[in-house]
Amino acid sequence: MASSDGLGKAIACALAREGVHVMMSGRDADKLAAAVEEARAAAGHGAQVDGVSVDVGTAEGPAALVERAVAAYGGLDILLTNAGGPPAGPLLGFDDEAWQRAFDSVLLSVARGARAALPHLEASEQGRIVSIASSSIKATLSGLGFSNVFRPGIHGLVKTLAEELGPKGITVNLIAPGKIDTGRVRWLDDTRAERTGSTAAEVRAASERDIPLGRYGQPAELAEVAVFLCSKAGRYVSGTATLVDGGLVRAL
Repeated sequence: MASSDGLGKAIACALAREGVHVMMSGRDADKLAAAVEEARAAAGHGAQVDGVSVDVGTAEGPAALVERAVAAYGGLDILLTNAGGPPAGPLLGFDDEAWQRAFDSVLLSVARGARAALPHLEASEQGRIVSIASSSIKATLSGLGFSNVFRPGIHGLVKTLAEELGPKGITVNLIAPGKIDTGRVRWLDDTRAERTGSTAAEVRAASERDIPLGRYGQPAELAEVAVFLCSKAGRYVSGTATLVDGGLVRAL
């Protein structure tokens, strides 16, 4: 779904490189156009890449994206759900409108996308749903209350859909990124630096000390996991939540 930047763009490029036709989306038309060109440059094996400017956090956004992909490519095999991170800050500092926006964008967008895609995935011989969430499905993240509330909901949705859609031959999985070197994570580091009176480099160094592999991940590394789950090789993997975090989360 949202793929004009960060993890979504990296996954779109990786799928296109494998020869998958990709319909990208984003709210910023100019940023989306640049991302589409980047994915086209990476594309191989005759893959087509197009984009549609929609907001997946709206009631009509996910369905519009699915409809455009089906119209362009004649069907749908893969639904990749992803949305921009919700606002950071203490939960009780947000009003009802902010709560509703976060719910619509982070959680309800996944259900809306799956509902719109279902008839087409049923017609596919290898239907796949892969959702991008966060390591907050396993451990809460300081200052990211909305993520702590709604990302675990995606986990519950994925587990339920894996059971419901498995008999239709559709796999449903979740990827939970930790500290991946994206604009969103750099912004969060900057925000924490301002709050604590330190520098962004110091914040990052402290975070990297907590990661067993000793570094932030790269978007392409997460994208490779998504490609596997979307591929024929991942056909017997369903209902899973895969942490891509360098060992950061210690929870079982």
